[in-house]
Amino acid sequence: MSNNEKQQIAEEFSAARRVLRPASQVAMDSAPQPTSMYPRSL
Repeated sequence: MSNNEKQQIAEEFSAARRVLRPASQVAMDSAPQPTSMYPRSL
């Protein structure tokens, strides 16, 4: 995998994470889930 591909994937992942974080937080608050499903390091 080239560096360009890695950079593109990293940018898409960080953008998706910004979008999904509020939804995943709401899901965690409304329905108890194993915390291992939502690693804090991500």
